[in-house]
Amino acid sequence: MKWHPFRHGLQRLLVIGIGLLTATVAGAATEEDFLAVYTLIREKPLTQFPPAATALRQSILYPYLRYHYLKKYPERANDTQISEFLTQYADTPLAKPLRQRWLEQLSQHQHWSRYLKFYQSDD
Repeated sequence: MKWHPFRHGLQRLLVIGIGLLTATVAGAATEEDFLAVYTLIREKPLTQFPPAATALRQSILYPYLRYHYLKKYPERANDTQISEFLTQYADTPLAKPLRQRWLEQLSQHQHWSRYLKFYQSDD
């Protein structure tokens, strides 16, 4: 069989289309799960990070769930949790507002040595 550019291009498009369709279907379930956990964090009083969020750990949206929980409930976080988040997501738009919220929490309770540990001059 002779090579034909149109036929091979069409095969590539089919493979790409199937891949996109699969990603879209998989992403739809993840989006629904994300919205359910996000709504839970936003609207319910919680005593811990929702266990349902663990299933989303590999999702690109997971840091946003963690961020919203830590920002809403800084009194339930500890230095290690905040440090890990700030290190892992340092290059995201989530790090600076979480650090500021954490600094507010520490200053309200006059934890000055811990405050100095998290303070950065660009805050």
